[in-house]
Amino acid sequence: MKILLTGATGTLGSELVKLLHKNNHKLYCLIRPKKNFEAQERLSVIIGNKDNRVIVISGDITELDSGISNYDLQLINNNVDIVIHAAASIKFDQEFADEIEKINIYGTKNIISLSKKIKAKSFHYISTAYVAGDATIFNENDFEMNQIFRNPYERTKKEAEALVRKEFNKSFTIYRPSILVGNFYNGQISSFDGFYGFLKVFWRLKQKIESLNSIQKKMIENICRIDEDDKLFFPININCSSTSTLNLVPLDWVANNIVNLIEYPATGQVFHLVNDSPPKVKFVFEYALKKLGIKGVNLGDNVKTTKLPKEFDILNRIFNIYSPYIIHESIFGAYNLKKVLNYKYRASPAVEEEYLSRLISYAIKVDFRDKSF
Repeated sequence: MKILLTGATGTLGSELVKLLHKNNHKLYCLIRPKKNFEAQERLSVIIGNKDNRVIVISGDITELDSGISNYDLQLINNNVDIVIHAAASIKFDQEFADEIEKINIYGTKNIISLSKKIKAKSFHYISTAYVAGDATIFNENDFEMNQIFRNPYERTKKEAEALVRKEFNKSFTIYRPSILVGNFYNGQISSFDGFYGFLKVFWRLKQKIESLNSIQKKMIENICRIDEDDKLFFPININCSSTSTLNLVPLDWVANNIVNLIEYPATGQVFHLVNDSPPKVKFVFEYALKKLGIKGVNLGDNVKTTKLPKEFDILNRIFNIYSPYIIHESIFGAYNLKKVLNYKYRASPAVEEEYLSRLISYAIKVDFRDKSF
């Protein structure tokens, strides 16, 4: 199969590149040059040496015709079976709303236009299960539920879904993963956003306090301190539901399912790539903080999240961004996924202490630093 893929250097996209390449698909990867790296160099980090089954198309989805040259347009014209649009901004912050819209909405418009121009046979869009917003129950065939969105990311992904539905009649497939976390077997992941963003700020705080001199430590000991056991004692309250869940799914499990699903004809279906038995959010974060060497944090039902002084404003901002996800999560149905994959379907692995340990251990090992593709 001949595939045009966007987002090939992203967290999920880079995993898709490796699997699609392994399965002998012909890949055209639309990649934006970045800093001092040409598009081809960015791909080489993922799959190694140049391979004639993987062709780099230099471009930018936020530009007209996705910023690709006339030569490359001719190369892919009438020569692509499916487009997989995985490129997206996954920022949540309201202050980045314009940038998020530019990438998630206008970028999707441009890829749709390009797909039609090159006469691709079908369009596959990587959305998110969190287009559910504040819905209580959200199934694959649900879309407009008068849901309230918690941030620009959720809103723009839903608007992008609407564009796909409008422009492609039934020749599309939409995939809605929940929260991507590291490889099930080794915890590896290329970027530390989403779930990791909440933990990363605690890890950086612990590192910063460890580096302070004794006078500086004395000045903040009424807020937090490093104890004799080298753990950060941080006695704050965070409003966190004891009954709500956190739908974590391994990156490799999601990518394998997408690669299996593209083999089926695009008929306007939506697939939820979610955990059937997600863990309780309180369990996840209590264990993760313990693994990071942080104690004293009270994750409590209906408590008022502690407002920290301005020296800790980054934590106040993180609490505001992520608090909706630790007090409520939709229940996601996945009927279509199970029906279509049938005997190929395997439930997402359970998120238990052993797996969480691998995730956090890997994050600590690489110091929560993103790989640069």
